[in-house]
Amino acid sequence: NMSNTQETPESSLKRGSFVSDFLESGRKKVKTCLSTTTDNQHIEDLEYMLKSVKALVKIIDEIWDNCEEHLASSENRESPLTFQREVFEEAKVEKKGRYLRITTQIVSNTKDFGSPPAVPKDLSKLVSFDPPDSESESDILPDYKKYLEKSSILCEELLLPFLTGFKEHLENVQVFLGQIEEWLVEPEVIDSFLKKTFVGPGCRRKRDPFKIFLYGSSCLDVDSEMKSKFDICTEEGREGLKATMNYIKIYKPVTQIEVKGAGEKAVNGTYTLRGLHDDVYYYCYSGVWDGKRVTFSLFRQQKKERWCIKCNRQNQSDEKLRFYWTKSTAEKYELPPLNGWSIEGEDFRGIDPPPQILYKVDNGIALL
Repeated sequence: NMSNTQETPESSLKRGSFVSDFLESGRKKVKTCLSTTTDNQHIEDLEYMLKSVKALVKIIDEIWDNCEEHLASSENRESPLTFQREVFEEAKVEKKGRYLRITTQIVSNTKDFGSPPAVPKDLSKLVSFDPPDSESESDILPDYKKYLEKSSILCEELLLPFLTGFKEHLENVQVFLGQIEEWLVEPEVIDSFLKKTFVGPGCRRKRDPFKIFLYGSSCLDVDSEMKSKFDICTEEGREGLKATMNYIKIYKPVTQIEVKGAGEKAVNGTYTLRGLHDDVYYYCYSGVWDGKRVTFSLFRQQKKERWCIKCNRQNQSDEKLRFYWTKSTAEKYELPPLNGWSIEGEDFRGIDPPPQILYKVDNGIALL
């Protein structure tokens, strides 16, 4: 009966040694089961993971430093991570009479990004996690550097899986803060787009003080179906505005036309935009014919499907004062053709060679 057997000091010592050996053997078996690599490889993995985590903590700190100054005032915050920015949000295309302008203005808006990704419970079970003080204005994000330092109490077998999980969590935090940073730097992207798109004649950045005038010019009739507002906070909106600006540049009216090289030297000169005739612009030039001051006109006759250069003089028939003509394409925004001018037919008074035509716009050659 073992219950009646009295244990001697020698047997007690022997039993204690057996238990100690048993526990040590168990530890070795656990280490063997946990370790899937060599000791050297394990150390290398641990060092690499530690460097990666430290790098992520540094990146997160840098991103947060850039974002923190744009936090909305406490009375305007829906959550601790509500941010504020000033941005060109919408561009408008407006037409008044024959004058078209594109404007935008700076607006202030806020956005609530909610809460950052929470530290996973698997990590907080290994290393206790102290959440940021909800009452503090500056203590919004957790102190990840301090949390990393606390993990140094872990043994190597636990430290590597902890760092692996912590690294994954920090990557999620980096993505979250990256979305905030992208939203905050978007005004710089928009401003750069506006500076690049609206350059050259007709473009100016004048504040009044809220509205920015980007472009203004006389123009052809803008299609009624043309979009008049663009959300330039989106890529689609910026591309739409850019396409509209290109359209306006292409169909910007030719304000002057130079007629040169004609055998009838009286018609050579700079013809200036005067108005609409036959649904297109016509041009006039003040010159001399037969010793008298007259006005030469460059215009389209849709009924006869042609363009003509004629002279307006009192007490004379228009037909007898025509000099050159060329065929019309009858297009909506047609300009006087560059080529094909002739003196043949209908008693035209021109002299060969026919004229050469050059388009001009305000401050430059027309983009056609």
